Amino acid sequence: MQRKGCPILGRVRNRGTVLLLVLLVVTALALVVTTGLRGLRIEETGARLLRNRLRAEALAESGLRLAAYGLTREVGTAHFVHYGQVWSRFFHDAQVRQSLLDPDTVAGAAILDLFSDEKLSVDIHDESGKLPINALAGANFEVYKNILLAILQSSPFRMQESEALNLIYAIKDWLDADTTTFTPSIYDRISGAEDDYYSSRQAQYRCKNGPIETLSELLLVKGVTKRLYDGENGSIGLKDLLTVWESRNININTAPAPVLRALAWRLNEQQGNDFATALIAYRENQLHYDSLKITGWYRIALPQFENIPLPDAILTLKGRHFTVTATARIGSTTVQRFACLEWTSPVTMQSDKNVVKILYQRLIDLPPAR
Repeated sequence: MQRKGCPILGRVRNRGTVLLLVLLVVTALALVVTTGLRGLRIEETGARLLRNRLRAEALAESGLRLAAYGLTREVGTAHFVHYGQVWSRFFHDAQVRQSLLDPDTVAGAAILDLFSDEKLSVDIHDESGKLPINALAGANFEVYKNILLAILQSSPFRMQESEALNLIYAIKDWLDADTTTFTPSIYDRISGAEDDYYSSRQAQYRCKNGPIETLSELLLVKGVTKRLYDGENGSIGLKDLLTVWESRNININTAPAPVLRALAWRLNEQQGNDFATALIAYRENQLHYDSLKITGWYRIALPQFENIPLPDAILTLKGRHFTVTATARIGSTTVQRFACLEWTSPVTMQSDKNVVKILYQRLIDLPPAR
């Protein structure tokens, strides 16, 4: 007689199978939900980063536009340029901003809010205060050579005269139209560099024999190292003292200390330092701002330097080109917009509106804020 299976045992086995299937389904659903939530978090993070970046870019653009507006309003009417003017102080002095803007108006409150919590910072530099490097190919080569030589031999560069002259002559050869290596004397071992030097390098290229268009092009010139160009350990480099935007003049109202020292290259180092220190102290005093529009003010206001030999023919009180660095931070996202602006006089005699053109700009991504 055949024995039949136990129905109770069968039901238990069926229930175990069903339970296992339910557990598998629940586990699968949990994985799907977890993966979905993780994907949502990733999408949310990506959207937040994108939103922060777009806001930071717009904020940096606002800083650039404010700088252009300030230059339009003041530089053209003053006919002289110095860092005590509102276009410069506006971005570094909260009291100046509050004195110019009404926080009770929509526009005033919005502009003041741009600078709250250090979200936006803007630096403007007058390029005319720097040495115009392309002038080394001009008629007054000796004047600009002596200024650059004094810069290279002073702090922080401290180059030997022969090394500095080799560098200067190499820059001159890079700029001038001829293909002959510049040598001041047939008996002199100091000389520049033309195609024969650059074609012998591992990465071969030609000597430009034309004006430098962007300052970083100097890194292609014989003798210009990245350390010399950028500076090291927080010190200034050639990029901070030279310009390609101006062609001839140097604004003594905005020239940095190394350039001021170099303008007085005929003095010894200590006298040159004293001259630069005295000029900077005088022009930073608010009581002296009106004096900075007087030609030769540095001889009138500082009688101890009345007879100091300076290249007056290339000195000016005006500026037309300004570099702007606008840095914006939203959350952990920081972007920087760099631009060169050119101030121009009214287009027509009937117009009283000054114009500021953007000659060059680029957007720079900075490391995340901590």
